[in-house]
Amino acid sequence: MKKRRVLTVLIMAALLAFSFFVIFAGNTKDEKEGGVIRVWKGPHTGDDAAVFADVIAAFEAEHPGATVEYTPTPWDTIIEKYTTAFASGNPPDIIYAFTGGYVDGVVGQCYDLREIYDDEGFAYLKKGVADSLLAETTVDGKLVAIPYFTAGASFVYNIDLLKDAGFDRPPDTIEELVEYAKAMTKDLDGDGKIDQYGYGLLSYDTAEAKPDFNMGVSKLPQGPGKGLAEGRGTYAGSGFWSIAEATKHLELAKDFVLKLYDPEFQKPIAMAFGFIPSNTNIKMDLEPIPKAFADVSLNYGVPYRFGPHVNEVKEAVWRAMQGLQSGAVGPEDAWEQAVSEGKAALQ
Repeated sequence: MKKRRVLTVLIMAALLAFSFFVIFAGNTKDEKEGGVIRVWKGPHTGDDAAVFADVIAAFEAEHPGATVEYTPTPWDTIIEKYTTAFASGNPPDIIYAFTGGYVDGVVGQCYDLREIYDDEGFAYLKKGVADSLLAETTVDGKLVAIPYFTAGASFVYNIDLLKDAGFDRPPDTIEELVEYAKAMTKDLDGDGKIDQYGYGLLSYDTAEAKPDFNMGVSKLPQGPGKGLAEGRGTYAGSGFWSIAEATKHLELAKDFVLKLYDPEFQKPIAMAFGFIPSNTNIKMDLEPIPKAFADVSLNYGVPYRFGPHVNEVKEAVWRAMQGLQSGAVGPEDAWEQAVSEGKAALQ
């Protein structure tokens, strides 16, 4: 009788262990192969879902039972929506972070991508990405987001006007820029008024630049500091992908981010939005002018640094610029105001 009881207990224990194995094996399979992963991103076209349709279809074909739920999030409510989602403990699995925009939740509640990917996977993600872009999404040693595409400011010059002024190349330093600008600032008709200024601001779409003059594009003249992209750093409006620590489908989320960085999909997605892929190894087949813009963006572009006070600092700078543009303050006072308010935000 005692032997039978022992045998019964052993059988029950074996069945219980088997049931746990089935349950946990099933959960592991569901986590890897099935489930819904939610992706949120601000729109860059009238139909962003169509832009991502191919990469989503390819991913779902490779992961039977898995579904990608892509949600374009309007820009005017995106920060509020992200903040609420993280605060409630129910954020999307994958979020699109962007320079000068939503970064607080990314910094505090998204995975360090170096920790969750193996060496091969992480090397695939960062392949061809400029160090300046990676550095800006590294906070306290954690890589909280990976750059996806970018577009930055370049130095544009009028080739004909430079030649007329006796210059055969664009200025290479700030000192040369001042020299060139003075030489090309002229009163053309002798009426005592300046008709041609040697320096100004110009805006062109990176992908469709169509100048009405003989335009050249180069890296920015080198400034006195060497810490920001060798003293030639230029603002880069960049987009990044992050994975929320609250995700219930980590392996699926990791795999989908890897699929997003497949050049077969990254290139057309970036181009559809008018950006340049962060992977410098992707051949873009651009015309000379757009290619020059792209080269400067990828090699010298620096986005806003991720951090919990980035928006406060940005707003301080904008307030100072608005005061300068309205004439309420002069350049030196505007600069001092921006520095003072920026430092206060960092306290």
